[in-house]
Amino acid sequence: MTPEELHLRVFLVVLPRAIPVASGSTTSFITEGNSPNLGKFRTRITESHGMEVDIDGDFLISLKFWQFGAGLNQESQIMKALTTVAGEIHRLPNPGAPDYPVHETSITVVEMVTNSLERHESDDPFDRCMECLSEYSRALRVTEEHATPEIARQSLWPFAFTFLKDGKGTVMEEWQMMHLGHFNSPTDPPRDPMPFEQVQRVHGVLARLRLGDPWIVYAERKRDIEHSFFVNGNSNMTVVHAAVACEVLLMTALTMAMWESGTSPEDAASALSVREIMPIVSGPLAAIYGGNWDRNSNPAITAWRNEVAKKRNRIVHEGYRATEDEARLAFEASRALDTFVTDRMLRKVNKLPKTCLLAVGEPGLKRRGLWTRRIREFAEAHALPENDWLQSYTKWRSQVDAHLI
Repeated sequence: MTPEELHLRVFLVVLPRAIPVASGSTTSFITEGNSPNLGKFRTRITESHGMEVDIDGDFLISLKFWQFGAGLNQESQIMKALTTVAGEIHRLPNPGAPDYPVHETSITVVEMVTNSLERHESDDPFDRCMECLSEYSRALRVTEEHATPEIARQSLWPFAFTFLKDGKGTVMEEWQMMHLGHFNSPTDPPRDPMPFEQVQRVHGVLARLRLGDPWIVYAERKRDIEHSFFVNGNSNMTVVHAAVACEVLLMTALTMAMWESGTSPEDAASALSVREIMPIVSGPLAAIYGGNWDRNSNPAITAWRNEVAKKRNRIVHEGYRATEDEARLAFEASRALDTFVTDRMLRKVNKLPKTCLLAVGEPGLKRRGLWTRRIREFAEAHALPENDWLQSYTKWRSQVDAHLI
């Protein structure tokens, strides 16, 4: 292959936080492939230390780090905001000349270069580079004394640059801006204040949260999954949070139904004394809500077991690292389980109205066409005393837990 026949794809990405690597340093990776011989190339670990590498038929990924000084840092901006608010509340001793601690900060740009040929249909040059950048950040995290977040696509600045060149450096495609599929940014743009209706919802959720409502706990765990997957790009934590959320969902659906149906704390504790979740799912849950809860024939239960529970166990007990595809499957499996459990639960709305109203509320029942005259009259007769219901449930649940200790 001549230099003119060699096509190299170049990407420029901005890291969420600067890393302590000398500007101009390069680190290169070789992965198995079916690429024409690229010959020898030089890689620099630091500005003054390097080595020659020869590859034959493999793929090359090269990372070059660029460091740039930045002006006003976030800490000084935070200090400015604090002193401004403090001055509004109570006069500061020297409001005319605040002493903001300003120091230089850095921005790290990574130049990522790889062969433009694709290894297989699921391979992408950018993903290939990101895999190596992620591995580099993992190694850096181990050697650093202070906590450093792992680098993933979702944690990068949401836009990157790319162009194509040949082996002699001749540009074949000019620079283009590419969107990385998210809008996560280290700086938050100004946002309009919440409308009054949302403020009311926040206060309603806050009241239920303070009463220990398990449905609010479950809603929080769902947000944990989304944040890990869409914002942090942390595949392991996506799977772990999915596992936590799924078990919270299953146990809440079970214990709420037990409480509403009048199960004694002693009997509930006996049913929950089985510490593994699967026997509880196939036993008490299936008995209360009916339907198919079999782990082999129900797609939602099967996906939860295989893509969430088993993957979580490997991560926790073996130190396994989940891939992005596995994280996506876990996220999708958690949503499928949510859909299945909610559907089974709402089929019992006439028998378990309190559980269903606490789970999805009047709006949720109306969306599903379940806000019947019977349920409306029940809600009106009880004036939706959610606080009373939750206090009763949490007291009952405390008694159950006391028997489990």
